[in-house]
Amino acid sequence: MKKKIKLNLGNGKFKEQEINYIPVRYILAGLITLFEVLAIIGIMITLCIFVPYFYIAVGVTTFGAELKIISSDDNPDYKIPWMLIVLVIPVVCLRFQEIMQSNLQKWV
Repeated sequence: MKKKIKLNLGNGKFKEQEINYIPVRYILAGLITLFEVLAIIGIMITLCIFVPYFYIAVGVTTFGAELKIISSDDNPDYKIPWMLIVLVIPVVCLRFQEIMQSNLQKWV
């Protein structure tokens, strides 16, 4: 967005200048969206680690989403990134589960 400001040059002279800026509400909206996405991913990973049946549900949902993405008539440039994102979630959950189980076995 553009905004006009007046600069005081001294001796009663002012200069009008146009500046570009990002409103604070846009920055806050972006940060809130980022935190919400990270919270959802964190909840999914936590549920995959501590609830065994949830991991199975995530795997089935991932498989269904992959089939839907592949069978859609969308541009392939959009399909590949979505498929990678959907495939990463179960792998990350499995790795965290293995890490947490090995850590728990050390403490118990």
